[in-house]
Amino acid sequence: MRRRLLTAAAVAGVAAAAIGLYFIDGFSVRTSWIVSVPSKINDAQCQALAASRFEPHVAQEGVARSKLDPTKAIPACRAALRDDPNSPATKFRLARALEIAKSYGEAFRLYTGSAQQGYAAAQGGLGQMYEHGRGVVQNYATAADWYLKAADQNNPPAQDALGALYQLGHGVTQDFVQAAAWYRKAADNGYGTAEINLGSLYLTGHGVTRDMTQAAFWYRKAAEGGVGQAQHNLGLMYATGQGVRRDDVQAITWFRKAAGQDVHESQFNLSLMYERGQGVPRDHTQALAWLRKAADGGLGPAQNNLGASYENQTPPDDRMALSWYRKGASQGDGTAEYNLGRFYGAGRAVPRDHTIALGWFRRAAAHGYAPAAKVVRVLTRGPARGRRGFTLGNLISAFFRGYNSSNGDAHWDDQYWRDVAADHARQENEAAEAEMNAPRE
Repeated sequence: MRRRLLTAAAVAGVAAAAIGLYFIDGFSVRTSWIVSVPSKINDAQCQALAASRFEPHVAQEGVARSKLDPTKAIPACRAALRDDPNSPATKFRLARALEIAKSYGEAFRLYTGSAQQGYAAAQGGLGQMYEHGRGVVQNYATAADWYLKAADQNNPPAQDALGALYQLGHGVTQDFVQAAAWYRKAADNGYGTAEINLGSLYLTGHGVTRDMTQAAFWYRKAAEGGVGQAQHNLGLMYATGQGVRRDDVQAITWFRKAAGQDVHESQFNLSLMYERGQGVPRDHTQALAWLRKAADGGLGPAQNNLGASYENQTPPDDRMALSWYRKGASQGDGTAEYNLGRFYGAGRAVPRDHTIALGWFRRAAAHGYAPAAKVVRVLTRGPARGRRGFTLGNLISAFFRGYNSSNGDAHWDDQYWRDVAADHARQENEAAEAEMNAPRE
């Protein structure tokens, strides 16, 4: 049975009435009555500020981690714990607030005490501390043990976390079937993160039969529950026609919802769709605004594209382009690394440095950017590597003379490179002939 939440205001009213009876009617007041009133007040305040919706007997939605204010919750829960030092719920709530405040050592001790009393939410919290090494040495196996204890008590976050450990093979033998089973338990309890995780297993066919319709179904459930990443994924399914009928307008709708929650991939996709006029009227201003949001959020492909917009504007702004290419490259975006290599090779906004240029080309190739791989092959195994007059610098300079596009879509004149190879062969023949005719001592 769910108990009615006694709010702080209601408890204060009870206290005032009791005191009034004492003074007006001369009733003697029991000591236990006096002690119980502040206890209830502090407990109510702690619950209002730090309770999780996944605790038993919480007659409210609880406080999301993103909205929990530890500066208010910690003193309230400390007061509640002083009133009732053995309360597993209060230990859990104080631990939760302390964890968010990054006071991991004390949080770990409180989670442990509550978990050992069998409090499921604390068992899940303790599993999280072991998984991430907060206040304790990281130990996936111990994390899995505590998640299992909580999951067996039907705690959705623990069920989802246990599913993730099975999916990754952390602390347990990797088992996608077990991952799907635990995700489903949590998803059936309405846990949004598990809904998106289950949808992703259906998308890839891990642990379940691949089924795009089921993937879309679970993404939609999570998306309608306000999970930003699920809104993004559902937008992608509408944009590509996977699991649903292709609908660019619906894609825009879901991307916009996710973008409003700072899902930077959705902000980037909105910029592309506005630039192309896909599902919305073409609008370069809107495209640039969404692109900048995604770039400011640290998304590598968006930083690269923003750099390209500065490079391709009239007149070009090489300094700003270089800055954004550098930011994208630092995120490991292959296209940005490639473009940064171009700038070093051409000496644009930086001193020309062919060795640094080749280094960025190599990194871009390692990250799967095919044009960079071709450039590396040409520069390191192509004609005239390190031979007479055909230094690395010569070859990179030759590449840039044959380079016809600056938008990251590599295109150069193959005939030019054939001419370079022929010229190299001619010089090698001339050198060999000169060596044969040289006077002998």
